[in-house]
Formats: sequence, C-alpha cells, structure tokens
Amino acid sequence: MSPQEEKRDREKEIQKANKEILDKFSEHVKQFEVEKVTRLQRETQTLKRVGDEVFRIQQKIGSERMAAWPKWHPWAWPVSSPAPAQGAPDSLWRLKISLGGGRAAGRPATA
Repeated sequence: MSPQEEKRDREKEIQKANKEILDKFSEHVKQFEVEKVTRLQRETQTLKRVGDEVFRIQQKIGSERMAAWPKWHPWAWPVSSPAPAQGAPDSLWRLKISLGGGRAAGRPATA
C-alpha cells in the first residue's frame, strides 16, 4: 500500500469515527432535551399543586379569621343590653357611687 492510500484510509476512518461521535452526541442532546422538557412539566405540575394548596390554605385562614373576628375585636360585639331596671342608676358616675359605697373622686358629697 502506498503512503497516499494509507493516508486516505486513515482519513476515512477518522471521518467515520467523527461521524459516529457526532451521531452519539446528537442522540445525547435529544435525550437531554426530552429530560429537560419532562423535568419542566413535573416542576410545572408541582408549582400548580403548591399554588392550589396555598390558595386553599389562604381561603381557610380567611374564613377562620372571619369566624373568630368578634373574639379578637370586642368593640365589634353586638350590643344587646337590657333596659335599666326601675330605680337603677342612670349614669356611670352614679353607678360608681352606688358600687363604691362612697363618693366619686372630685365630686362633692351630696346630702
């Protein structure tokens, strides 16, 4: 075999090996893309589930907060006091005097 033929055969072998390598690399790139798409789909599903769960929990917290709201805000409790009884004190000052058994501070004693 002449040196030129040997050189040509080696170049053909190198080109064949290069083609095999490029084909394998192309196949790996395709597999990588498929795995990437699959991973993104799984992540999307996970994010959707987490988002749905967060929304559900927020709604539950909101409804529990609204149910417990009067407990937290006593000024929001409905006022339903009965009418004062006959002869009951008609003001807080008189109520303090009657409960305290004496006179309120700063007020003169009444005779």
